[in-house]
Amino acid sequence: MDTFVHRPIIHYQLPLQTETYALRPENAILDFSSIKSRGNSRDIGSLCYLNREALQSSSKGKKVDLSSFSHSRAREVRKLIRYFAAKFEHSGLKPITLSNYCYEILKFIDWCDRNGHAKVLSGEKYAQRAFPEFSNYLRRLANQHQISMKSAAQRQRPVLNFMEDYFGIHYSQHDLIYIKTSYGSVEQTTIPDDTTQEKVLTWANCIFEGFSDLLLLHKPYPYALSVPSFLSIPENRLWIFPVTIWCRPPGNRYQLEYYAYDFANGRIRTAQEIEEMFGAKLERWKCADYPKRADAYIARANADPWNFHRIERGMMAVQAFFLLFIANTGQNPTPVSDLPWSEELENSVHDPLVERQGFRTIKYRASGREVAFEIGIRFMPLLKRYLDLRKHLLKGNHFPYLFFSYGKASEYLKSGPIRMGTTTINKFLSILKAKGLLTEKISARQLRAAKADYINRTAGTVVAATMLQHSVQTAESHYANGSEAVQQVEIGAFLKSVESTVLDKGQEILGAKNKACGTCIAPDAPNPIIVDPAINPDCITPEGCLLCDKYRIHADATDVQKLLSARYCIRLIKRSADSQEQFERLFGTVLQRIEAILDAIKGKGNAELVEAIEEKVDKYGELSAFWATKLETLMELELV
Repeated sequence: MDTFVHRPIIHYQLPLQTETYALRPENAILDFSSIKSRGNSRDIGSLCYLNREALQSSSKGKKVDLSSFSHSRAREVRKLIRYFAAKFEHSGLKPITLSNYCYEILKFIDWCDRNGHAKVLSGEKYAQRAFPEFSNYLRRLANQHQISMKSAAQRQRPVLNFMEDYFGIHYSQHDLIYIKTSYGSVEQTTIPDDTTQEKVLTWANCIFEGFSDLLLLHKPYPYALSVPSFLSIPENRLWIFPVTIWCRPPGNRYQLEYYAYDFANGRIRTAQEIEEMFGAKLERWKCADYPKRADAYIARANADPWNFHRIERGMMAVQAFFLLFIANTGQNPTPVSDLPWSEELENSVHDPLVERQGFRTIKYRASGREVAFEIGIRFMPLLKRYLDLRKHLLKGNHFPYLFFSYGKASEYLKSGPIRMGTTTINKFLSILKAKGLLTEKISARQLRAAKADYINRTAGTVVAATMLQHSVQTAESHYANGSEAVQQVEIGAFLKSVESTVLDKGQEILGAKNKACGTCIAPDAPNPIIVDPAINPDCITPEGCLLCDKYRIHADATDVQKLLSARYCIRLIKRSADSQEQFERLFGTVLQRIEAILDAIKGKGNAELVEAIEEKVDKYGELSAFWATKLETLMELELV
């Protein structure tokens, strides 16, 4: 027999208006937003029962074992409710952020109740016992590769904040209990190649413009949607009908057959055509009846501007614009979903403040606060068109957010609009993929990374961080890896330059000049071999020479000693760097370049020479004259 049962529940909307929750805290569910969704509601009252379901599986709250009710825990839950209510009013955190914070704390208490720490909320001494064990549990999961170290740190951090905020227990980042993530453990977002980006964005643009016309201009069915040429569809037209499977690209097959609809030519088949094509499995009267029914169905859809199939296509246009907006602004889905709407926005779009050439900053006030986002000037017509579509779909009714959804289009009149979900892009592209219109999807994070990569390459990391509203560290750790195609071009150029860099022993070049790392074939004309190197070639910094296309090295003992001496000193500098990340950013490429050049020299039959000099330099410190002097200077400055 199942010991878990549903219990009476009461939803309390934050900020709290009364303290009636104090009477029966075990029934309390906190709603962090007026928009109903599981992500906005947290079943805090279930904590009063020490034996309960792990997951909140429905709007009815968690199932609990009624016999496990704890009166002491109920008193603690009252305090916890007051704590979250105060955080909601005074912390300045967004409701969704605070809801996620509450979720992590409830998960922590769930763990405590299952692992012998049921008194965790009873006081500081109990919390101090529970938290180290919880941290060790997370670390163990990471060590066993069940979760990443980054995920372990992300789960620990809100509980750390809770320990300090609720109990006054402070932990330093230097404490062994603190789970740290290194630069290398941060998974960089893969930037899709240019072809994939082009296909996704082209499709989004086609869907938005085409289905906007379908609604705003009340175009009739069958509707010819202009589609990208890369699909190789005849005349670049995809015919749309007001049915569940609304399009059929060539080559796609569905179990559900529409006998009367000719998707290839955008018309209704005749009874004779249906009989010739499907007569073996259809009775003759059906062959005659289906075209009549299809004509009547299309006539009704064309007569009704609010036909749910038309609304469904309109909502696809909204989803497509949501994708285009994120791609253009580089913003995260959550803040984009949170963007408010007001009449002032409509006015701002038509009379924007031009702040930078090629860009416009849209500023307006909504709900008593100023809102701003920046878009490319070419994007402005799409934004204006979206506002027209939005007004049409909402029938002029007020909705507080810029983006919205109707859930099921067939129920839009009953349910009313809701805020756009953060998984919208994935759902939109999944539809296109299921129809055979796309083969690959792009996540919102990848769109953001692609935007950051473009700005990085054209204006630098600091500008990218500013425009995308995150820290420079975030830009470098998550979004600065570049697309695979760009990386392949850069690596190809890097390797090709190595081939031409190594000169044969005794080979002379007119006008060349000896340098600290080798030879320069064109002094005072530096030019980097890669885009935006960490150390720019300037004919002054010896490390910069290694990244210049004028740099050459002879495959002889003198130049090999220079190169190995440079590597020796650079490695010593690592000790004085602020962090591993800083050192890799400044010298990582230089060291890679040195290793590539040494491999090229070895490849010319000089492996024994390189190994012999490498032992002298690395083991006995026999540096070339320039680098020996530089090492003394570094030692005097206490940098090594």
